[in-house]
Amino acid sequence: MADGIKLGRPPAEASPEATSAARWLSANKVRVAGFIMVVAQVWWMATFLSRSFFRLNDFYFLERALSSGFTWKYLTWVNAGHLTPVGFAISWVVVRISPVDWGIAAVSTLALLAWAGLALLRLLRTLFGDHPGILALMLIYLVSPLSFVGVGWWSVALEILPLEIAMFSALNSHVRYLRSGKFRHAVFTAFWLAIGMASGLKGAGVPLLLLAVTSAWLVDGRWHAAVLRTLRAHWRAWVLYAAVLGAYVGLYVALTLSPSSQQQVTAPVTFGGAVGYVRELIFTTFVPGILGGPWRWFTAAQWTQSLAVHGEYGTANAPGDLIAIALVAAAVIIAVSVWRRTHAWRSWAIALGWLLLIDSVPELLGRGTAFTAVLLGHETQSVMDAVGVLVICAGLCFLPLAGEQPAAERPAAEQPAGERAAAEQAAAEQPAGEQQAGEPVAGARWLSARPPATVAVAALSAVVLAGSVISYYVYVTNTTSAPQRSYFATAQAALGQAPAGTVILNEQEPASVIGGLLAGPAGLAANMLGPLRANGPDLPSFISRPDGTYDHLMIFNGLGQLLPAVVAFGSSNVPTSGSCFPDQNSAVLVPLRSVPTSAPTELRFGYLGTASGQIQITYAGQSQPFRIEHGLHAGFVPVQGEGSNVVFTGMSRGLCIGDVEVGGLWPASGPAVPAQIVSG
Repeated sequence: MADGIKLGRPPAEASPEATSAARWLSANKVRVAGFIMVVAQVWWMATFLSRSFFRLNDFYFLERALSSGFTWKYLTWVNAGHLTPVGFAISWVVVRISPVDWGIAAVSTLALLAWAGLALLRLLRTLFGDHPGILALMLIYLVSPLSFVGVGWWSVALEILPLEIAMFSALNSHVRYLRSGKFRHAVFTAFWLAIGMASGLKGAGVPLLLLAVTSAWLVDGRWHAAVLRTLRAHWRAWVLYAAVLGAYVGLYVALTLSPSSQQQVTAPVTFGGAVGYVRELIFTTFVPGILGGPWRWFTAAQWTQSLAVHGEYGTANAPGDLIAIALVAAAVIIAVSVWRRTHAWRSWAIALGWLLLIDSVPELLGRGTAFTAVLLGHETQSVMDAVGVLVICAGLCFLPLAGEQPAAERPAAEQPAGERAAAEQAAAEQPAGEQQAGEPVAGARWLSARPPATVAVAALSAVVLAGSVISYYVYVTNTTSAPQRSYFATAQAALGQAPAGTVILNEQEPASVIGGLLAGPAGLAANMLGPLRANGPDLPSFISRPDGTYDHLMIFNGLGQLLPAVVAFGSSNVPTSGSCFPDQNSAVLVPLRSVPTSAPTELRFGYLGTASGQIQITYAGQSQPFRIEHGLHAGFVPVQGEGSNVVFTGMSRGLCIGDVEVGGLWPASGPAVPAQIVSG
């Protein structure tokens, strides 16, 4: 201290490392912000997936992955027109880690989700540089409610997310090829095109998307002339892309026509049905979904008044008033884009073409019928991939390409009316004497020179985010997979606690458990629940039609518990005196009390054998052999037809026939395994 003046310490100088980090963060703030947004989306969807579970086609993926080797035949199986080798490969790896494990499946979905988000971020930075406007585009993609159903439905995620990764990566490599002229980027593009096609049929549309974007925005001139110009200028790349597409089409046709493919046969959709589907898909599902809708969902649980019935799935059911507002908002956005940039209509044409040709036509050919076409238009997973396409197209409408001269700096004669007016407004709002040159990136100028545009984008982003949060809350409130998760958790406990020697009836699992009707092996208990068995001796086994002696024949009830299997809803008889039906000349005639009211499928009888041997059992005029075991047991024989009695012949001395029942196999009302259901 001198002369009463307090001298403070000089400010500490920042370390070189801190200064360097600050400079890097300042120079890469858009990249860092985009990365944080992707991480936030993954965290959000992790919360969402914790409420989800396997459903419908997921079980096809699980059953085939568990029962097949990693072979060409396995990877190229076609089901209802879907050829998805990438999804099959991922599911094969997942089930090898842990079969029928939703946690592992959810991790695979989150990994693909993060990859897709980062791939889009990289593409947008390649197209537009570090323009802050790409963060608004990222927001639309990352929070879109149109992805909720697809992300929560594993088989859909395994098809759409790899397709999006391939689409974003292919376009990124293609743009790099056009700018650098280095053919290796075209080779990378071809690789990603192949991955996209191996992800699903929609991947065949990605080469067309590349051509459309290139000719519309990356080559000067009228659109049709630009198409011919880019085909001539970069013919080697387009030939390579066409070769990949041609190879895929040839393979797809060959596999689709092969006897091993499973085609879904539907009645052809009518013209009216097709128009109704497209109308619902675009105007009531896609457009509101892009702006944060649908804000309301329709679930089977609302129809049945029970979350236990298909309660894990919802379709878009946007309110009419909000649909109208969304359509008006979309029309305004399109009009403004065309006013600002004359060629903007090309982007909207590309997005519409993707919706019509890539998203609509395969659905109509594969699943559309005159009755269901309009209903299918409300399924958001059908347009999940179109969100990324629209984001790219919107960016081309509103953001300058990397290296492109901003509108305010181009000669007025070269600017469309909208851009010229915006540039004049920006110049008028620039404070006198403020430096206009030397600004680091176009994005910074966009923020300072165009406050109306900034406010509009911020407001739109807020509306989209708020709408998405509302749609998410409404979706998770009205859907649940808790009954399905509880069923599988209880079944796993039952398999671990079942008595030694237990044999389980291999029936189709209920529709309320698997999310709908699932025909074929994938829906059987042995394939769906069998992998849950722990390793060890005396594991429970499965049987479709019991034929023999089974002392612990059990059946799953609708809650995942094991109960003893009994023959019911038919006819039966028990000895009137003593414990055995009378033996007359090595034969026992057991009259049934009534003729079964429904066609029986199983005959059960209790017996006590002093020795092993073989007898003949006759019912409804049909005889079949049966092997008797020593001791007290229960015998089961598959039967058909209607009869009034059961005859046992070839009886060995000392064999006692007790109760006899003919009917169907049903769970008994006795003690269940486990005694209490496991919460989901």
